[in-house]
Amino acid sequence: MKNQLAFMHIPKSAGTALANAIMALHPFSNETHGWDRSLFGSYDEFDTWDQSRRPWMFLSTDEIPDGKDFIFGHIALSNILTRYSDARIFTVIRHPFSRIMSFWTFWRGKPDGLQSDVGTYAEYVYLARGSLESFLSNVSISPQTDNVVARMLLWPHVLIPDDDFIQEHHINDIVELCLNKLEKFDFIDVYENEDWVRNFQSWLGLPIAVGMDNVTESPAPDLRSNIHHELSESCKEYMIQRTQIDDIIWRTIALRYLAPLKVDHLYNKTFEYSIEKFDRILSGN
Repeated sequence: MKNQLAFMHIPKSAGTALANAIMALHPFSNETHGWDRSLFGSYDEFDTWDQSRRPWMFLSTDEIPDGKDFIFGHIALSNILTRYSDARIFTVIRHPFSRIMSFWTFWRGKPDGLQSDVGTYAEYVYLARGSLESFLSNVSISPQTDNVVARMLLWPHVLIPDDDFIQEHHINDIVELCLNKLEKFDFIDVYENEDWVRNFQSWLGLPIAVGMDNVTESPAPDLRSNIHHELSESCKEYMIQRTQIDDIIWRTIALRYLAPLKVDHLYNKTFEYSIEKFDRILSGN
C-alpha cells in the first residue's frame, strides 16, 4: 500500500488550506514543500531572493528531498513522479476564471518592498498593478498566467514554451496529453464541487478539517478597480486564451462527479459568483 502523499498544488486553488489540514495529521507531519521551475520560465535570478527561502526552491529535481511522508507545493507532475513515484498523488482544480482572477488580485495586493523577499522577481509580481488586460497579455509572465494546470501537468514539454503563450495550433495535442496525465492521479476533484472535501476525506481514509488560508484580500486604495471596467471585450479574449485548456481539464474532472447539465450549471454559477466576489474585493467593499 502506498503510504506517502504528494500534492500538486495549483496556485490559488485552496492548496494552502488543504496542505495545512494534512500536516495537522500525525502520519503526514514529516513533510517537505516548495516550488520548482515549472512556473518561472527562463527566470534564473533566484540568488537575488531572500536566501532563507532557498530550502524551498527546488531548482533541479535532485534538490527535492526524498523520503518524506508528504510533499506538496507548486511542483510539476514530472518532478513528483521522479522523486515520489510510489506516493499517492492528488490535486484539486479550481474554475479557471475564478483561479486567475484570484491570482491577479492576490499579486495586485502585494506591498511595496517585495524585492527584499523575492529579489528581481518582484518586478514580475508588480505587473499585476496594471490592468487585468495588460497582465493577461504580458508574455513575460506567461508561465504564471497561461493555462497553468496544463503547464504543471506537462512541464517540461516541447509544446509548452518557457517564455511565450501556448500556440493555438498546439491546443488539441496539449489537451490530449493533459487528459492522459490525469490518469497519474490517485485523487482529483474540482474545488467548486461542494462534496470535494468529503470525497477527499473518504479517499484519504482519515477525518480532515480544511479551513481558509492565504485568502485573497483587497488591494491598497490606489490599486482598487471595477471588475466590469477591467473585463473589456479584448480582455475577455485574453482570458479565454489563457484558460481554454484548463477549462477542458476542469470540465473533464467535474464530469467524473456530476451530470453534464450540473457541470454546465456549476461552471456558469461559479463564473457569475466570481464576478460578484472579485468586484467586491477589487473595489474594497
